[in-house]
Amino acid sequence: MIQATFSYQGDLITSIEVVGHAGSGPYGYDIVCSAVTALVFATVNSMEALLAYQPIIDQADPDEGGYFYATLEQEALDDKQVQLLFNHLKQGLESIEEQYGEFIQVNNRA
Repeated sequence: MIQATFSYQGDLITSIEVVGHAGSGPYGYDIVCSAVTALVFATVNSMEALLAYQPIIDQADPDEGGYFYATLEQEALDDKQVQLLFNHLKQGLESIEEQYGEFIQVNNRA
């Protein structure tokens, strides 16, 4: 199961951590994993390409997968557009959770 955890500082989302494997299908055919990966990477890439912020990323070796963490410097976290992107990601992951709750859980951490 994928655990996606959003960390907060007050009302601000400060980071996203994604851990685990969906296991909803064989490697290369796991639609839950593919959807989560696409949303997470599109969000982080948008922070860099559209807003010119450099996300701070930690991830497992691409061959192993199963772990991804992203945050930004405090100045960037205060940007409303960054928060919009984080909330967009959260909404997308929660939509996947509604349909495929046995494969993904979205959590909030203060």
